[in-house]
Amino acid sequence: MKKLICVLILLCASCQNMAIERGPNSFDYKFVPGATCDEVQTTLEELNNHNEFKYDPKETSKWVEAKTDKPKAIALVAHGLNLRPSKMDSLVEVLTEENIEVLRISLGGHRGSKREGLFNSHQGWRNEFQAHYCLALKKASKESLPIYYLGFSLGALIGLDFLNTQDFHHIKKMVLISPASDVHWYSKIPGKLGWIGGRISLPSKNLKEYRSQPSTSLASYKSMKLSQESLEDMNINSLNIPTLIYVDPDDELVSLKKIKDRISKNSLDHWKLSTISNEGSTLKKTYHHLIVDRPSMGPKVWDRVTTDIKNHFK
Repeated sequence: MKKLICVLILLCASCQNMAIERGPNSFDYKFVPGATCDEVQTTLEELNNHNEFKYDPKETSKWVEAKTDKPKAIALVAHGLNLRPSKMDSLVEVLTEENIEVLRISLGGHRGSKREGLFNSHQGWRNEFQAHYCLALKKASKESLPIYYLGFSLGALIGLDFLNTQDFHHIKKMVLISPASDVHWYSKIPGKLGWIGGRISLPSKNLKEYRSQPSTSLASYKSMKLSQESLEDMNINSLNIPTLIYVDPDDELVSLKKIKDRISKNSLDHWKLSTISNEGSTLKKTYHHLIVDRPSMGPKVWDRVTTDIKNHFK
C-alpha cells in the first residue's frame, strides 16, 4: 500500500512538472495590475504567432472593422472555454453593423493548437487579456473613442477578473453572456483536479462544430477556478459599470441564483440581469449554456438579445 501511495505521489509530481514546462505566451512581460498600457509593449502579430505552437489563422485574435469608415467605439469580444473564437463572429457582426470596431480575443489554448492548452495558466490568460485591452486602448485613445466589452462564459469571467484588478480603466459598458463567474458546485470539480497535472484533459461534451478541441485540459479548468476565486473580493468602483447579463435559468454550468446573490451582495446597481431560454434553438442538440449565435439561441431570442445589445452600446 505504501508503495502504491509513493507511486501516485511521484506520478502527480511528474504531471505537475510537465504542466509547467513552459507557458504558451509569445510575449515575455508578466501581468501587473497597476501597469499602464505604455508599459505593455506587444503587437497583435506577436500574440498570433508562436515558435512552438501551430495556430489556425481563423481562430487567432483579429481586428474587425466597423461597417463605416469612422467607428463610434472599440469593443473587445471574448469567447468561452473550449469554444472556437470564430463562433463569436455572429456577435462581432452585430457590433460592426452598429459602427463599432471589434478586437476579437483568442485566449491561449483556443488558437488551434491542442498542446498549447496543456500549458494554460491564470497568469497567462491575465497577460493575454491585458495585452488585448492595451491594444484596444491605444487605438481608442488615438481616435477618442469609448471601449466596450462583450464576453461569453470564460470570456466574461476573464474580463471581470482583469477589471477587478484595476483601480481605473477605460471600459464604459459590458455585455456578459452565461458568465462563468458564478457556477454550480459540480462545475467547480474539474478546476479542483488541477493539482493532478495540466497535461491531463477531460473530454468535451460541446458540439463538434463549436468546440475548439475534443478535450479540455485540467490546466484550463484550474486557471478558470483561480479567476473565479479572484472575484471573491470585488472592486466595486471598477466593476459597477452599465452591464447587461444574459443567463438561461436551466444553464448546465452557470448558477442564476449565485449571480443574483452577487449583484445583491455587492450592490451592483448598474448591472441588469435578463433570463433567456434557447428552447427555440435550431441545432440538432442543444445546451442551455451555449448561447452565442442565432442557431444556438433560436431566432426569437437572438433578435431580442441583439436588439438589446445594440441599444446598450448606443
